[in-house]
Amino acid sequence: MEHTPELLSRGVKVVDLSAAYRIHDVATYERAYGHAHTDQGNLSRAVYGLTEWYRDEVRKAELCANPGCYPTAAAMALIPLLREGLIDPRSVIINAASGVSGAGRTPKQSLHYPEANENFSTYGVGVHRHQPEIAQTLRVKGGEVGAQFAEGGDGAWNGEPLFVPHLLPVERGILETIYAMPVGEGVSTERVQACLHSAYDLSLIHI
Repeated sequence: MEHTPELLSRGVKVVDLSAAYRIHDVATYERAYGHAHTDQGNLSRAVYGLTEWYRDEVRKAELCANPGCYPTAAAMALIPLLREGLIDPRSVIINAASGVSGAGRTPKQSLHYPEANENFSTYGVGVHRHQPEIAQTLRVKGGEVGAQFAEGGDGAWNGEPLFVPHLLPVERGILETIYAMPVGEGVSTERVQACLHSAYDLSLIHI
């Protein structure tokens, strides 16, 4: 937020790797990150950089907000299923696990070797800053079903999926196990797989 306005004024295209431009609603951002947003004027210019679902917008973007790690995995799995109406958005639970490198460079007791080694622990349940980012992407790109995710929600269920992050005692990597109830009859494993193939097979992408 400190550097982007000047770079844009000089005609420089910006890919922002922080979370400063990912969340469109200022109040939601400030609640999630605990500080004021100081460049609200450029929020409307920011394009969410999940290229599989924002490809055309990214091509024309002057300011691209690089997606978060957990939100990328969640969005890629859930958007096609929501768009096809295969799952109930109120039932979505995202169990996510990350290696310690995802916590950044700042020393923390929970990341100290005696704390993290051979341990598997949750953190930020219901209040993690990536939860509103996930809800926003599912709402915008999840079709009519995804639109049920509310802007500025605060936990499940009042508009956001339940997101439960975990710390794994490994260096890096992310695994997300996502649960959702099917809608109607005939939502088989084969149908879910076909839905994902139609969304992401390179020969079939029409986004």
